[in-house]
Amino acid sequence: MSFREKSAWACLVTTGVVFIPYFTFIFQLASKGELILPRVIVAFVAAVLAQIILSSVYMTVIALSTRQEPRDERDLAIENRAFRSAHWVLVVALWLLVLGGVMLTPVFPKLISVAFVGQLALLSFVLSELVHYATLVYYYRRGY
Repeated sequence: MSFREKSAWACLVTTGVVFIPYFTFIFQLASKGELILPRVIVAFVAAVLAQIILSSVYMTVIALSTRQEPRDERDLAIENRAFRSAHWVLVVALWLLVLGGVMLTPVFPKLISVAFVGQLALLSFVLSELVHYATLVYYYRRGY
């Protein structure tokens, strides 16, 4: 595997490992009606710190074990496809999740709060990043 493919795997795995439990915790709090801003902030800071630590360790190991090659046309084409896929996921997820959450607020006033809609927006960004890294991995594996 090339350095860029290993990096994409690292980002995909660490993002999934950190944010799947994070959103599980957040949605459990929301379902109980206990989604308050201090809890969200603490959970978010913990998730960001975990992401930084895991990514730093993983990327250091990759950098020490793999020689980085210069970018070529193939790398640029794969990155363009990955960004395009991630962009569409972000746009669709923001429209569906955030606007859907805002429109459902009158129906479920105790479940859907400003903090919950903010977490839906964050979920949209995380899904977009996961698609970005998964697309990179897919095209590096496929041999684009």
